[in-house]
Amino acid sequence: MRKLQPVKAILHAVTSVRSYAAVGIRFSLPWAAIMLVLNGANMLTSDPAALRDPAQVSPLEFAASVVGAVAFSSVAVNWHRFILRDEAGGHPMRLDGPVWRYLGNSLLASTMVLLPFAVLAAIVLVFVPAAAILLL
Repeated sequence: MRKLQPVKAILHAVTSVRSYAAVGIRFSLPWAAIMLVLNGANMLTSDPAALRDPAQVSPLEFAASVVGAVAFSSVAVNWHRFILRDEAGGHPMRLDGPVWRYLGNSLLASTMVLLPFAVLAAIVLVFVPAAAILLL
């Protein structure tokens, strides 16, 4: 079995990104335009005080978050298929099975990372401040 040489793999990845930057831009530009419109609409319709308060999430901000996650998945699938399978003719705004699977796996991985911290935070909130300091 061949051994993966991490330094060569990282150098190859950086070289690929540098060599094919135009392809990456082609994959991400339509999504960037959609995000620009959503964020611009949010800034124009939101109260300036609400923009300063991070606890307030407007429906447009929530929609932008969902669209951003889908866009990230779409660009990632397009890029990986281009680099790994030489699929150059992929539609930039692809929304097929691999994109939804990538999005689901990303959400699952994020949940697996954040869930232990959420449980720890809930435990810390139950204890008195001195016990919370000792627990941490």
